[in-house]
Amino acid sequence: MALYLGLDFETFSGVDITKVGLDNYINHPDFTPLLGAIAWRASPTSEISTHLYDFVRLRWPFSGFPEDLKLLVKDGRTLAAHNSMFEKLVLNRRWPTQIPATRIVDTAVVARCMGADSKLENAAPQLLDPTMRKHTEGKRLIRKFSTGTRPTKDQVEDDPDWELYGEYCVQDAKLSLLLAEKFALILQEKELRYQQLTDQMNRVGWKVDLDIVDTMQRLYEENKAALLDNFQLRSDPGRTLNLNSTVQLKKWCAERSIKATSFDEAHVSSLLTR
Repeated sequence: MALYLGLDFETFSGVDITKVGLDNYINHPDFTPLLGAIAWRASPTSEISTHLYDFVRLRWPFSGFPEDLKLLVKDGRTLAAHNSMFEKLVLNRRWPTQIPATRIVDTAVVARCMGADSKLENAAPQLLDPTMRKHTEGKRLIRKFSTGTRPTKDQVEDDPDWELYGEYCVQDAKLSLLLAEKFALILQEKELRYQQLTDQMNRVGWKVDLDIVDTMQRLYEENKAALLDNFQLRSDPGRTLNLNSTVQLKKWCAERSIKATSFDEAHVSSLLTR
């Protein structure tokens, strides 16, 4: 069995990742990791060990975290994380790791290649065991600690939900480790290469020739205007028909003995043959 290191972060940022995207989320001035968890085995037959790093109570950068991670990776392990781009960018933002792409496996890609769902809460019970699930309180805890106002040391000190959030983080790291151990080596080399290329494109951006895009847009508008002019010249010289009105289009067709119920692409293709 190859040696893997499960990794998960819970973080805070001043913006909503679903609205601004990962890059803007990570690079916002208020971004900070709240919790970090790792899961590993000392040997292929050992029990799983886990460790939680509390960056709110111990402050980031907590010196023990990068040293521990560095030693485990140096030990020949491959990082395993679900949707690993997030973990990679968190590491590179706060602690440049210089970990090569070949030493990181995305267990979301693993899950998809195995025919399972991309989301960890679905992939884990589908591929591992029905009892292997994410913590059920995850969404509520994320809303409480990772959105709105950044939590402080005093706020979390005696909050049982904070302890629960730590368990949630550890469980995600553990599930990523288990998925990698069981399925990562099944992936074909080309699948891993595709993952690396996609990560690279997401990191540096997708190059687009803006001049060609502008030309395509201009030609599209010109072609659309020419088609409309030709139609009106042949069939609507008075230019009274509103092509955006379904009611008018149905009436226009009915006057020509054609019953039309819809004008989406599939229906129009059928109408044209009649």
